Amino acid sequence: MKTFLTPFHHRLNLDQSSPDYHRAIFLWYYLWTMASLFAFFSVFNLTKTLNYPVALAEILLFVGLMGLVYRFQNRETMQQVVWIFVGLMTFFALFYAVASIKTNDPFVWMPLFIFSNFFLLGSKHGLRINLFFLILFLGYLWSPFLQSLTVTGKINSTLALVSIFIAMYFYEISRENAYQKLNLRSRQIYRSSITDALTRLPNRTSLDQQFQRLFTEKTPQSDWHLLILDLDHFKRLNDRLGHLAGDDALKKVAGVLNRYQAQAMALGRWGGEEFLLAMNRPAKQVSDLAEAIRREVETLSPALGEKRDLTISIGIARWQASFRSIDDWIAAADKQLYQAKARGRNRVAMAEPRARSVSHEPFPKPSNGEAG
Repeated sequence: MKTFLTPFHHRLNLDQSSPDYHRAIFLWYYLWTMASLFAFFSVFNLTKTLNYPVALAEILLFVGLMGLVYRFQNRETMQQVVWIFVGLMTFFALFYAVASIKTNDPFVWMPLFIFSNFFLLGSKHGLRINLFFLILFLGYLWSPFLQSLTVTGKINSTLALVSIFIAMYFYEISRENAYQKLNLRSRQIYRSSITDALTRLPNRTSLDQQFQRLFTEKTPQSDWHLLILDLDHFKRLNDRLGHLAGDDALKKVAGVLNRYQAQAMALGRWGGEEFLLAMNRPAKQVSDLAEAIRREVETLSPALGEKRDLTISIGIARWQASFRSIDDWIAAADKQLYQAKARGRNRVAMAEPRARSVSHEPFPKPSNGEAG
């Protein structure tokens, strides 16, 4: 059971390789740590040093930080919480510098501010905030009011602060660059995992994801149609002309289908010489589109060379309320594809009266029961 003390990043759907994931972890524990420190110091200043103005500021800051914890807990965006947190800490830094004008106590916290601001805000915004802090503290350091440090001590403190500032800035830049390269590589690997290497169309894994997303985000409609497209006599083409010719045929057909990707709900290579295309169009439009694809594939034949005729059979199934799953839909389209093959191939078969049927036989019908 999740409680108020459960780390916020456990509730976020963040990629663990993302900087935001690690920033969420850091910010959560940083908020709790700083709130605890200010609670302790407020009690300490009230009872030991009797520095009531600082104690009051620490109490107010503690309340503010706990408010941020609550907002973070309730899914406030991390960026908003970060900026409010930085604003609170900036206000306290200014107040503490004024209240401790004759001591060097504020310098103890400066490295922590530099680190946290760069980590939480990134190099661009962190640079601006930290430049403000650096100028503020260096001005405070070299002010005539601070007498507790010698000139040598002030020089050493200045060099230390500037060195920390520069080191943290370039560290944050290198961290961001490393993440960008890692993220780019991850996207490339992911794209490769869902893309068919030969045809460059979405592969079987991608099709599964497309259908899952489709049925999760939308309610099936009566105009949903699924097309299964299968190259005719593909095995014969491979056997006669070699696998390179078969690969070339698949790539050319994929090029035709790719032009319909913007109109498709789902599109990809299902496996072997089969492709799937799902559309949300009236039956007549889908039938006409399938016929246009069939004819366009047929025109690819001359480009493939002599005796390399290429045709395609297409089975279409409309979504039915009786279907219990995507498998039922695919099975219905596959049944229509079988009908197209049985009627002579190179045609469209659809369980609708408006479906078109074109009779054309690019190869002699096999007498040995050859499929394809």
